[in-house]
Amino acid sequence: MRRPNARTGPRWRSIALLAILIGSAVGCRKKPAAPAPPPAQSPVELPAPTPTVPPSDSAAAPAAERTLAMFQLGLTYATGQPPVQDRKRAREVFEELIALYPESELRPHAELILQLLAQLETLQDANRSAERQIQQLNEKLEQLKKIDMGPRPP
Repeated sequence: MRRPNARTGPRWRSIALLAILIGSAVGCRKKPAAPAPPPAQSPVELPAPTPTVPPSDSAAAPAAERTLAMFQLGLTYATGQPPVQDRKRAREVFEELIALYPESELRPHAELILQLLAQLETLQDANRSAERQIQQLNEKLEQLKKIDMGPRPP
């Protein structure tokens, strides 16, 4: 009989799935390539240093980093464990990301997560309502059992 590996349990599968989702949402960004330095003309002359990020993209780099940080923060609030988990705050972070950075490549992902959070809230409300209804029916059933178990007339 094969002994189960600790890395094949449900926790590792959940972590792997979350890593794949985050990687597919975030890891596909292309980074600007650094321009190649010009060839040296003599051993004494060194070429002037060239910037790694073109000047036109230098303003976009901090915005991209901020959107990524906001997206990761929203994911943390949305999927964290109860002390960290705050779906209301997650919604606020994703809505802020969409409002501040409408051209971000993470916007479609943020919108999808907002839709999923709304669906989750709707389903949780329906579940709470169904649980209340089940509790009321169980209470009524217990009352009917007491009536049925009572003394019978001769």
